Amino acid sequence: MYPDLGFFIKNTFGLEIPGLWLIKMFGLMLAFAFLAAGYVMALEMRRKEADGFFVSSPVSEKVGTAATPFDLLWTFLYGFVAGGKFLWIILHFQEFGFDPAKGLFSPQKINVLAGLVVGTIFSYSKYHEKQKELLPQSRIDTRNVLPSERVGDLIIIAAISGLIGAKLFAVMEYTDQLIADPMGTLFSGSGLAFFGGLIGGTIACIAYGKYLKMPLLHLADCASPAIIVGYGVGRIGCQLSGDGDWGIANLHALPDWWFLPKWMWAFDYPHNVAGAGLSHTAVPDEAGNVILANCNEAIDGLCYHLAQPAYPTPFYETMLCLLIFLILWFLRKRIKVAGVLFFIYWILNGIERFLIENIRHNDQYDVLGFHLSQAQLIAIGMMIGGGAGAAYLWFFTKKTT
Repeated sequence: MYPDLGFFIKNTFGLEIPGLWLIKMFGLMLAFAFLAAGYVMALEMRRKEADGFFVSSPVSEKVGTAATPFDLLWTFLYGFVAGGKFLWIILHFQEFGFDPAKGLFSPQKINVLAGLVVGTIFSYSKYHEKQKELLPQSRIDTRNVLPSERVGDLIIIAAISGLIGAKLFAVMEYTDQLIADPMGTLFSGSGLAFFGGLIGGTIACIAYGKYLKMPLLHLADCASPAIIVGYGVGRIGCQLSGDGDWGIANLHALPDWWFLPKWMWAFDYPHNVAGAGLSHTAVPDEAGNVILANCNEAIDGLCYHLAQPAYPTPFYETMLCLLIFLILWFLRKRIKVAGVLFFIYWILNGIERFLIENIRHNDQYDVLGFHLSQAQLIAIGMMIGGGAGAAYLWFFTKKTT
């Protein structure tokens, strides 16, 4: 496994490049996931613009005015966070490198004095800049903006709201950790629930699309292949980093018909960033971990691997997501009712996640005699809701793509 980009470069090419250890593999692939989703989304929105379903809208900007109190306050807050975080990182470089996400998002990890100084400088710079642009008579500049030009805004909104939703849904499953260490649990870089991110991102993007008066059903159809391709790329990060999102122990012998690499059947995730083995297996130490032989954690990175090999479920999900993406991409021009593609995505993603949860290591709940995980309960809701939504749009509406 590759906890960070530096570890990957060293183990693959034998090169040690200073600073690359700060780029964590999961975060890097998460960034690629949003880029992939944005690219696919833009392609679909341009197609619908060409077909006449999306039209440009005017955007007005007032120029030649002095800085408002809101401008100065927002600029000060931006400078406060940027300056305070930067100095904290410099003074606590090793701690930041161990968990960059926690260092960036924890409100406790900031140098207040540096933040005040940089915030004041930024605020004054904003004031000075607006004063130079001041006109005797302010004017309104207007230009037309196509919906595809707003993909960047949509991706940023989806990323922020999705990460918040993913974190909230994740901590709901571990309330004991939340009570014991609320700040550490909420702002830790680990522990994200996909469905929480999907729900949070969807609600925020619907609100943004409604605010801009976009046709929401067409927007949802554009988002469907984008979401699933982003999810698939994100799961590559889970597999490469070993973030703990693996499956249950797979102790079955390799079948005679298996022709793929052995790690695709069962994998022990060496150097996993979770730093742990499966909690329900028999292991040689009290912590439930196995330490790799001849591994120096200070030099080689994390030195843990699973006591028993597990199903590489992140890899399986990446392959299934690619299949779902190809199905949606094939159907997108053939389904003539707006919104149906989005609900088909619900059904397919629900099936995929429900099935994969059967071999994943997750907390389960007793529901009417069935033992189901949180993700399976949501997946059932997606399949039912997707089927009902697709049927309603197909039979009772005439909004075509």
